[in-house]
Amino acid sequence: RTGRASVGATTASSRSARTSLSSKATSRSSTIRYFFYITNDPLLTPAEVVFEANQRCNQENLIEQLKNGTRALHAGLNTLNANWVYMVAASLAWSLKAWAALLLPIRLAGALRHLREQQQLLRMDFRTFVNIIIQLPAQVVRTGRHVVLRLLGGMPHLDLFFRLLDGIATVT
Repeated sequence: RTGRASVGATTASSRSARTSLSSKATSRSSTIRYFFYITNDPLLTPAEVVFEANQRCNQENLIEQLKNGTRALHAGLNTLNANWVYMVAASLAWSLKAWAALLLPIRLAGALRHLREQQQLLRMDFRTFVNIIIQLPAQVVRTGRHVVLRLLGGMPHLDLFFRLLDGIATVT
């Protein structure tokens, strides 16, 4: 349920959500959590106020990932310039994740799944991105004049990786 109250130039919206909790020791119990949103824009509907608040939370999650995921703001080097270079390199690594998601080709067959994977990659934590896309388990085989990389076939995100390679190949 969503409610709305207006006082002067300030608008407050409330939203309640029913959550169910269960444990092995007790039977299923239900609680109601209330969320309150306050804005000074009287033109927004309560649903729009909640949407704007959730968008802001996405931005705060992005900042949190820069601070803790890539550790861009935790550079303990000895000079200001070295710390700046570390922060820029970490920010570029974070941007690489977003570029990878935007380069994913969306094919007609499986378009909904491809769009869902693109959104998943955009919202993914940086550590998860590194583990899924960057640090791939591979076997290096050296033959006469060639080096062959064999990727592990049982990885769940291997098709996503190869679609990303196709997207990069079309750009270059």
